[in-house]
Amino acid sequence: MSHTVVFKINKPAQQFQAGDSVGFGIRGGVKYYDRKTKSEKWTNYQASVFAKNQQQIDFYSGNLIEGAVVTVSGESIAVEEFQGQQGLQITLGLNNARIEYIAQPSQVRAPDAAQQAYNNATAPRAPIVSSPSGFDSFDDDIPF
Repeated sequence: MSHTVVFKINKPAQQFQAGDSVGFGIRGGVKYYDRKTKSEKWTNYQASVFAKNQQQIDFYSGNLIEGAVVTVSGESIAVEEFQGQQGLQITLGLNNARIEYIAQPSQVRAPDAAQQAYNNATAPRAPIVSSPSGFDSFDDDIPF
């Protein structure tokens, strides 16, 4: 099952070497309303994405910056707990993450920009190529 989350990066991506790739660790949070405590809280997320070619490395270096809003998908979620200055801290890590969409801080104009970024990233896309000629409609029932 795939998980997708939209969040604002709270620090520039942490760059690290990973074999023949360069990794970029990103962290951010999503604010939500906790009905039990009747207060706003945060869900913290982290993910690592990897690049091999210089063009992709340069793109991530220049765009995974503080304030950027990203849509990130992952195959699964890992829960990490640690004791922080304010007690138990929980972070959800997206495993096998990939960046779906990036909005730069200059593009983020409204409080709902993260939701808009998510909508843009998940909106249906037009097909890249049309069906080959000679194929009938695919609307027929499947024979099983």
